[in-house]
Amino acid sequence: MRPSLHTAPLVLIVDDDEGARLLAEITLTGAGFRTVQACDGKEALEVFQSGAPDIVLLDVNMPGMDGFETCRRLRKLATGATVPVLMLTGHEDVESIDRAYEAGATDFLTKATNRAIIAYRVRYMLRASRAVSELARSQRSLITAQRVARMGSWEWRADADRFFLSEEILHMFGLKPEEFSGTYADFMRYVHRDDHASVRAGLKAAIRGRQPYNLHHRVVMQDGSVRRVHAQAEIELGHNGRVARICGTVQDVTERLLAEDKIRRLAYYDSLTALPNRTMFREQLTRALAQSKRRGGMVAVMFVDLDNFKRINDTLGHSVGDQLLTAAAERIATCVRSGETVGRNIVDSLAGSDADSASPVASHVGRQGGDEFTLFLSGLAQPSDAARVAQRILAALERPFSLGRHEVVVGASIGIAVSPDAGDDTETLLRNADAAMYHAKELGRNNYQYYTHSMNAEALRKLSLETSLRKALEHGEFVLHYQPIVDVASGNIIGAEALVRWQHPTLGLVAPMDFIPLAEESGLIVPLSQWILDTACRQAADWQRDGLAPLRIAVNLSGAHLRQQALPQTVARVLQASGLEPRWLRLELSETMLMRDVGTTLPILHELRDMGVHLAVNDFGIGYASLIYLRRFSRLTLKIDRAFVLDLPGNQEVAAITLAVIAMARSLKLTLAAGGVETREQLEFLRQHGCDEYQGDLFTPALPAQAFSEFVARCSGAARAAERS
Repeated sequence: MRPSLHTAPLVLIVDDDEGARLLAEITLTGAGFRTVQACDGKEALEVFQSGAPDIVLLDVNMPGMDGFETCRRLRKLATGATVPVLMLTGHEDVESIDRAYEAGATDFLTKATNRAIIAYRVRYMLRASRAVSELARSQRSLITAQRVARMGSWEWRADADRFFLSEEILHMFGLKPEEFSGTYADFMRYVHRDDHASVRAGLKAAIRGRQPYNLHHRVVMQDGSVRRVHAQAEIELGHNGRVARICGTVQDVTERLLAEDKIRRLAYYDSLTALPNRTMFREQLTRALAQSKRRGGMVAVMFVDLDNFKRINDTLGHSVGDQLLTAAAERIATCVRSGETVGRNIVDSLAGSDADSASPVASHVGRQGGDEFTLFLSGLAQPSDAARVAQRILAALERPFSLGRHEVVVGASIGIAVSPDAGDDTETLLRNADAAMYHAKELGRNNYQYYTHSMNAEALRKLSLETSLRKALEHGEFVLHYQPIVDVASGNIIGAEALVRWQHPTLGLVAPMDFIPLAEESGLIVPLSQWILDTACRQAADWQRDGLAPLRIAVNLSGAHLRQQALPQTVARVLQASGLEPRWLRLELSETMLMRDVGTTLPILHELRDMGVHLAVNDFGIGYASLIYLRRFSRLTLKIDRAFVLDLPGNQEVAAITLAVIAMARSLKLTLAAGGVETREQLEFLRQHGCDEYQGDLFTPALPAQAFSEFVARCSGAARAAERS
């Protein structure tokens, strides 16, 4: 029965987020608590002094006085030294946890924790707090009372084999006094059969060593249920020096052990798949590596990442995604050889068993997080042994998954790192297996790759580039070069494509293919794309103001940029700020970007078109753009992929495809452009078959802004001179 509102514990909720406070209040009041709130540290201290809460729920990140400082000041208050403080944060790093405890927090949870668990933790902390307080006040009197009252006590007079149980133990066992015969054998009848040996051994050791007896074991109730007890006893010697009797106590610790087991499972197991989590897996791997150093043998660590999981999760929903992760975990776990340990009972091994007692070849599967799983095999004779398991995993994950009404197919990319060559410690092996997994993805996914030292060098190079990339924008290291867009029929320059270059302070000019993918992975592509759009529009407007004939400036859009609902408004602001008319801007996107999310993309593109902005589809011919959507657009340019242009005109198959693209563009009344034109033969082929525009090194490579304007001026002057002559 829940306590009334007048007697229910009072919880002070401190969070600057009103929504978070409301959610916490709903959860806690629903669990039977009273609540008061504070929106910052200063108010929290005032409410605490006036309201005397029983426990404080304290957010870490708050403006002004953060949670750490609030906790420190609260502990200095006269009534704040012993009140439980549960700190909540969105961080999971060890430093935040250490700071919380240093500030005086009683416990620490992340905000991602299930709300029901927070209520459970609050109740548990209050119970523990009350127990500690009561124990501090009455420890001496409790010890005396237990000794005098002999609560939960037993006594065995070994010489006469007389076993006495107190009334409390009889009640605990569900016995009536007449149902217990008073012998050691009768007592053992209620000890769980599997614990007989350990209880007898404990008693014998106590008797032989004349030492106290301390043991956990199970007892079987009259109704057949099983309880766990903690038994303690002391040996009393007779005048002849022999054991006269053994006196002890029994405590039912079933609930406590269940709670501890639940906490262990939350701490060491993944709640979705029931596999060991990252913490547990690393502890097991560390022990396996220590064993391999003593005994010899290799340890292979595998990183398994599900291919295309994000697409399935985003398309079918998180519920289906969770089902897929659970099913994939089961398949991975069954791929180990018969007789190998999969690692689902690792808590038990941590509680007592020795890693050295493991089988010669052992394996453990864990969930690293998201759609990533980890696996290690210990006791291998050679690195190739790991490949057999990897092949079984790939084969198992290739089979379709039936998830309710949906059937989905995924593959996996697996990285393998084998000790000692790929590392002899946990962190190094996991890092290198992860690098190998990413290499497997780069090679086309659905394969496995062993770690090589060159991967680490490449990973370090990418990490260094990414670090520099984050500073490049603010340091002004990016520059734009401009490549002329030329009218095929007249040979006149009619536009320019803005191409970004990175002038690295130590590496020199970094190719776009080396930093654009990194920008996309790190999320820097959006601010970079915004800078390109701003700079290109401003430059095009400046050229017009300087007297250069108006040229349409082409800017490539990133996928992340295109998915922003406010893109049309952003483009409008840029055009207004630069003074460039919309008709002189062309935004270019790939076929894949166009078709990725048609429901979102098409309204954005229609709005841009209605503003007067021109649009172009890059790399046309290698994607899957639908003609149904292309025919809806006016002022649309199709750019033939440079891969086709490269093989023109000699490759008959490529020529046939190019002619088909040209015919399609003509039928849809679209402008046709070609990129990467490098030879006169390529240009002549495009001219003969009706291509409208081209660009490429045949005319000129991309040029810096000043050089480009001078080049255009020379070309214009030459054209005028030719007309006069």
